[in-house]
Amino acid sequence: MPAHNESADPIASASAVDPEWRRALAYLALGLGVLTFTMMPTVITLARQSRASAQAALVLPVLLYALAWHWRQPVLATRPRPCIAGIAATGGAAVLWAAAQLMNIDIGRQFALVLMVFGLVLAALGTTFIRRWWPALGLLVFLVPGADLLQPALRWITAESLYFIPQAFGLDVQRNGLLLSVGAHRYFVADSCSGAGYVTLLTFLGYAFGALMYRSFRRVAVLALAGAAFGLLSNLVRVNSIVLLDHWRGTQMDLTSHSYVQWVSLLAAVGLMMVVVVRSNVDPAEAAKSDPVGSDDRSTNRSPWRRAAALWAGFLGVAVTSVAVAATNDGSVYAGAVGVLPPDVKGWALVERPNTSTNEAAVPSHPTWRYSQGERHLQVDVIQARRHGDKLSEFVVAPSEAEGWGDIQREIVRTCSVKGCAGVIHRVWQSTAGTSLRHTYVTFVVADVMTASQLLFRARTGWALLKRDAVNPRLIAITVDGQAISPDELNFLLFAAAGIGN
Repeated sequence: MPAHNESADPIASASAVDPEWRRALAYLALGLGVLTFTMMPTVITLARQSRASAQAALVLPVLLYALAWHWRQPVLATRPRPCIAGIAATGGAAVLWAAAQLMNIDIGRQFALVLMVFGLVLAALGTTFIRRWWPALGLLVFLVPGADLLQPALRWITAESLYFIPQAFGLDVQRNGLLLSVGAHRYFVADSCSGAGYVTLLTFLGYAFGALMYRSFRRVAVLALAGAAFGLLSNLVRVNSIVLLDHWRGTQMDLTSHSYVQWVSLLAAVGLMMVVVVRSNVDPAEAAKSDPVGSDDRSTNRSPWRRAAALWAGFLGVAVTSVAVAATNDGSVYAGAVGVLPPDVKGWALVERPNTSTNEAAVPSHPTWRYSQGERHLQVDVIQARRHGDKLSEFVVAPSEAEGWGDIQREIVRTCSVKGCAGVIHRVWQSTAGTSLRHTYVTFVVADVMTASQLLFRARTGWALLKRDAVNPRLIAITVDGQAISPDELNFLLFAAAGIGN
């Protein structure tokens, strides 16, 4: 019988590094505590979204289970090596957070916070730990909501499937953007039809199972992509099943009945995921062998400041982000201004104007002008941000689905004149119960910039705020029923409302 080798005993190996782990985790906890206290608004936002999202609520429990229980012995056998590179990584993520703060982008702040946590882990535990366990640490990315980024593409894919699949069953399908007529029934592909929740949930489940089964990130990613495919497929099956059932039954089912089809398709997708997981080959358990002591460990033991790298990283993150917070939370109010639109615009007669005042405090934040031309009506809205936290969105003047409207087309147009050029978001809306059309034209204005890009608009606003320039960030929206307005009318109204070039 061979002699017992104590160094090969997983429990003995783990206990040999316990003091180092306790010290490393203590500094990591201190760094996270310092960062969390300063970043509390972003942490609260993530916590609220976690309660509303099934996968986000599971991220931290799954991560703790994977590292503290499932892979416990191999994790403890990985010798902590505090790394000063983590300080630089945390500082870089803090700069990203500061930029997102100046630009008022929630998802940017949330993603930067996750990157700062990665930087603290690197500072406390070292590159070896990150290299071995970053597939499991990647679960933290699912804290950041990404469904809204996927929705436009998923809505288009859903509309494509509703156009081709019913035709394969011999049905007559007419399509106008996201509005479809299948036989005698009409369907609009709304945000809830995109299946973004299906895709994100199944992607997370695939990644979570992969993090518990494999040490290779490639295999974890493959399982996550399989989950995404199952989520997309289940949603396409769901929406097409509803359309085909409506045709065969001769009546269009209500939204309550849609939920039954939704649960069946979701459970089927989860079942497929479980079949793949059960039939996958799990990585065999490895003996928990402690990393050998090297020169880096001796240097760390001699350098108290290096052992506390996670704490210094936390303080650096606090210092950088505090500058951005101070720059945006000084209590200042954006300058407000309302131009005066002419009483006649190329045949459109002014029928209602806002109550303007020379008193700046009395300037309305959402003045509206209404014009008429025979039976047609046109409306110009100027929506102004008064403080840094105010959000301006192209949907603020959009007709809602509850009002019976669906967007069937979106395009970016550029209109120019001697006064300058402006980027405009042009959306076409159609009544889901008829053929009535509505056009909305939206542009974002700050300083001398008129753009269709919210990112450019927020970047320019943040830069002006950083320079302490007086800014008047606002959104100009033109709404008209029936046919679209001419480029000359659009250009004239936009520059009159923006006050640029006058």
